[in-house]
Amino acid sequence: MKELENQPEYLTAEEWHRDLKEKKDIFLIDMRNRYEYNLGHFTNAIKMDVDTFRDGVHLLDDMVKDRSKDEDIYMYCTGGIRCSVAGPYLKNKGYKHVKMLKGGISAYGQYIKENNTESLFKVAIISQTVKIQGVIYCLFNATSVVQAKVLHVAPIVKM
Repeated sequence: MKELENQPEYLTAEEWHRDLKEKKDIFLIDMRNRYEYNLGHFTNAIKMDVDTFRDGVHLLDDMVKDRSKDEDIYMYCTGGIRCSVAGPYLKNKGYKHVKMLKGGISAYGQYIKENNTESLFKVAIISQTVKIQGVIYCLFNATSVVQAKVLHVAPIVKM
């Protein structure tokens, strides 16, 4: 597809980690849905408050409309697939410096593990589980700079 030819700059997990650690005021978009974001995200990442990736394209337009076409735009997702679509979308709209985490947070997690370094990706903490009508729910107590002490309920197992 011609729309996907104008690819973003793919950053290795090491380059991504360095940029997020060293640069101030990064415009960082989490391309995952709201549920995935609530389970964990990079500090100061902007939440795509959507249920599906398809819904996020219109929101993405709104998020960048007042941004300079010369500004760096960082984006990430779970494995890189969604960013491989969203990155060219922004590049085709004239944004020159679109950067994405190659391999997504899956690759980043591997990098952190292999290098025994502190992760910049913050994960929600399961505070307790409850069983309601045969469904086990995890209660997440997510704490971060962006979202402090919000309780999230997610069904995980049907018994």
